[in-house]
Amino acid sequence: VDFDDMIGAAIGHVESSQYQHRYQHILVDEFQDISRGRTKLIKAIKTASPNCTFFAVGDDWQAIYRFTGSDIGVMRNFSSEFGPTATTQLDKTFRFNNQILEFTTQFVMMNPAQIQKQITSHTNLMDPQVFISCTATKESRVALGCLESIAKKGEKASVLILGRYWHTEPEELDKWSKKFPKLQIKYQTIHASK
Repeated sequence: VDFDDMIGAAIGHVESSQYQHRYQHILVDEFQDISRGRTKLIKAIKTASPNCTFFAVGDDWQAIYRFTGSDIGVMRNFSSEFGPTATTQLDKTFRFNNQILEFTTQFVMMNPAQIQKQITSHTNLMDPQVFISCTATKESRVALGCLESIAKKGEKASVLILGRYWHTEPEELDKWSKKFPKLQIKYQTIHASK
């Protein structure tokens, strides 16, 4: 019995009235990662208790679990899945500044299936904040060049170096931190940075 089997069994219990709940409110967070099976379970619970209120929080821009069965179509078609709906857009980010927001918005909106939205940032900066380097070799030299470019401005800055795996963290990280004392340099995997 795997997780999907357990969801299927739960649906069967709710639909056959073997399980009766007294929930008045259902809240699902990270709704962008909902699967069809879990959607069916929520619908069964709502059908069993028509006065039950369903509330979902999610961001289609953060949907990354298609490989585990999540289906962003459930979120995109929320009202057709669950009936009459009121939507509140959270349109301000506190996670990153306007420069990173501008860059990521351009990238995410290349997908025509994304939900259209206008987001503002709590922090606004004038200088570029995203440096991209794609190279199969000499990654450390490219990263060092980016750090030198940032350090030339002479201001304190926070620098996040992203890699695919933890074991690819640059060996020179401590040396760079000493060489550029005004830069707060940190390494994370792309997944951990989410």
